[in-house]
Amino acid sequence: MARAGLKPDTVITINIKGKMTNEEKIQEIDRQIERVINRQEERIADYSRQMAEDYCNFFHWHAGDMYEAQMIREYFGNIKGLTAGVEIEEVAKRLDRMIRTIETELINRSSFGSCTDEIVNLEHRLKLEAQRAIREKLLSLHTICNL
Repeated sequence: MARAGLKPDTVITINIKGKMTNEEKIQEIDRQIERVINRQEERIADYSRQMAEDYCNFFHWHAGDMYEAQMIREYFGNIKGLTAGVEIEEVAKRLDRMIRTIETELINRSSFGSCTDEIVNLEHRLKLEAQRAIREKLLSLHTICNL
C-alpha cells in the first residue's frame, strides 16, 4: 500500500496489487477523485454541525478548515470527468497541466494579499493553503498514471 500526501485530509491511499493495466489505473483515478469529494463532503457536514452548535468556537478553530474543504470539493467536483473517453497518457498530461497551473499561481501570488481589508487577505492565504492541498492530491493521482 502506498500513501501520498501531507496530512490525513490530503492523503490518497493506493492499493497496489502488482502491475496495473491502463484501464485499472483510470478506474483507480476515478475512485480516488470520488473518495476525495466524499471525504470533503463529510468534513463540510461535520463543520456545519459544529458551526450550528457554537459558531464562535467553530470560527476560531475550524473556519479555515471549512474553507479548504469547500475549495477541494469544488475543484474535484469540476474534474470528476477527467478520465472520460481518454487514454491514461492523456489523463497524465491533464493532471500535469493542472499541477503546473497551480504551481504557477502559488509562485506568482504574494502570500500576503494586496487588500487593506484583513478578512480579504485572510481569504487569500486560505486559498493558497487550499491550492497546496489540491496540488498534493493531484500529484498523488498523477502517481497512479505511472504505476
